[in-house]
Amino acid sequence: MIAKFSRRTYRWSLWTAVFLVAVAIALLVTVSGCRSSGRYRDQGMKKADARFNELQKRYEEWTNNTFSSFLERGKYDDAPEEVKAWTGKKALETLRKGRSAGKDYYVAINTLGELKHKKAVLRLLKIAADEAEKDNRDRWMATRALGLIGDKRATAKLIHLVYHPNQNTRVWAQISLVRLTRQNFGYDYKAWGAWWNEKGRKPPFKDQVVKWTSNPEYADPAKQQESDASFLKRIKESQSGKTQKRQKALRARFSKRSAKDRALYTRQQLGEIESLYQVANKKWRTQEAKDSLKKMLEKYDKANRTGCALLYMGQMSSGDEKEAYLLRAIEGHGDCYYGDGVNVGAYARLHLAGYYKGIQKTDQAVKLWKQILTKYPNAIDHKGYRLRDTVRQQLKEAKVEF
Repeated sequence: MIAKFSRRTYRWSLWTAVFLVAVAIALLVTVSGCRSSGRYRDQGMKKADARFNELQKRYEEWTNNTFSSFLERGKYDDAPEEVKAWTGKKALETLRKGRSAGKDYYVAINTLGELKHKKAVLRLLKIAADEAEKDNRDRWMATRALGLIGDKRATAKLIHLVYHPNQNTRVWAQISLVRLTRQNFGYDYKAWGAWWNEKGRKPPFKDQVVKWTSNPEYADPAKQQESDASFLKRIKESQSGKTQKRQKALRARFSKRSAKDRALYTRQQLGEIESLYQVANKKWRTQEAKDSLKKMLEKYDKANRTGCALLYMGQMSSGDEKEAYLLRAIEGHGDCYYGDGVNVGAYARLHLAGYYKGIQKTDQAVKLWKQILTKYPNAIDHKGYRLRDTVRQQLKEAKVEF
């Protein structure tokens, strides 16, 4: 009886073991298949990216480094599907709020791209293809997101962005088109359109030039490509380590300027200054940001961070408001510095000159450019590039001797 029971137990244990092994193999195959599928998608993107020219390749790397806090790269790769669905829903809600959501709006655009959220395609395409002249950060980020999502419905309209006056937009239009089509016609929008239509793809490409800007100089393809070549040169210089050395040398000026604040304000006041600055920094164009800056100007007009906030608001504003912020930054906070060595006086002049150039006040723009060359010969931007190189190019285009 005991022997019979033992044999039955043995057989039961054996079949149980076989069953469990079979289940384990099935699960392994399923997981392997899922991972293979993920790798295949990555490989597909990798094959497309292999077609990038040098500008496109370097520009993607530069974007990833410069805008890392916006891009959400790889954040949801291993997230459960329910997390992705919930995140996508929240990102769409934020997208509907527009720029009033501040930084969250831009992060939402990139989150939808990372999630490959098909339901966001039409809304993102509306942002990317909007023919209004505007600040272009949401435009180029939407263009980038559409390339990541991979929905070919966006292709025909993205083709017209390869000649957009905004550099980020036109280069990212090329990158996204390479990813959508596995072709690379660079700046040649007609070649992109002809290829698309020859393949019988929908919607068809319409060969009618979009007037992205009222300024013919910004719309000049030769000048756009010259600007992009100059930027590529600066990216290479940055990667050689020269820009980092410049930033390191100028950070000492930020430390020296910050020491003035420590002598002027208490620790509690310095804490409030930083809190107010971060509100303006993170919630651009919102009333809360403007109220925060107003409070800084009323209470802490001499603070280094106040100068930085003024410049930041000037960059993010438009029209008369932009001019007013930048002038105030120049006139009252020219000795302020960002932590990366950027001087407020020099950088505000560069942005104000760009504004004047855009509204055909060339004489005022030239005056500011020349001030940068004489007063701030070693000034840099946030990437460590010398402002004088940019200024000389602008003066050359304006046919002004310097």
